[in-house]
Amino acid sequence: MDLEWFFERASLSLWDAFLLVWNALFFVFILMFHFLNYSVFGLNVWELYFLAFVGFTALLVGWGELVQVSAVVFFFLTSFMSFLLGSFFYLIFFAYFLFALFAYFFYEKVWRAVEEDRVRRREWEREQRELEQRREKERREEEGRKLAAKLEGERLSAEEIEKGNSKGGSGELSRRERRILSNIRRKGWVNVREVMAFNGVSNRTAVSDLNSLISRGLIERKGSGRSTIYVSGKDFLW
Repeated sequence: MDLEWFFERASLSLWDAFLLVWNALFFVFILMFHFLNYSVFGLNVWELYFLAFVGFTALLVGWGELVQVSAVVFFFLTSFMSFLLGSFFYLIFFAYFLFALFAYFFYEKVWRAVEEDRVRRREWEREQRELEQRREKERREEEGRKLAAKLEGERLSAEEIEKGNSKGGSGELSRRERRILSNIRRKGWVNVREVMAFNGVSNRTAVSDLNSLISRGLIERKGSGRSTIYVSGKDFLW
């Protein structure tokens, strides 16, 4: 089981209470076994017990502020007692005490930095997802507007044909010519570049369609050169 996953979901207060009781009992056992001088395989039982405790505590250092503080207090008490007793083996406790201080201050900073980085990464991923969703929504809305404009243009072009047939004036218009008239009705004017763009034709074809509408009296040419525009004529179908 992943320890990080476990400690994120476990109750840290229970672990803190357990470790405090564990440390208190262990400190009492140290005094008892020291004065009883009981040994197994050449080592005092409390020495074996201490080594087992060190391995267990190493798993807990870095999770929970109270756990870290209790571990530091424990190492301080054992090392101070060992220094007073004057045994060479007890000096190992002092080394563990220094390690505990290092672990507390170092892992505390590292763990907080990792947590802050993890929070920033989650926020960045969430913002990226929201940005992508917003872009997708805008893209779909733009496609919807283009489709609506195309359908509206086709509807207006169909109405133009009906009006032209009812007047008997201009005859049948091509799809490209209907688009030209629809844009003039909506905008008031068009130029050759715009006709080339929305009809997807060459310059020569666009000019030919415009001249065809001019010959029917539906549109008129104004200006000259690149500034030439085409507006509604006297027979324009409104």
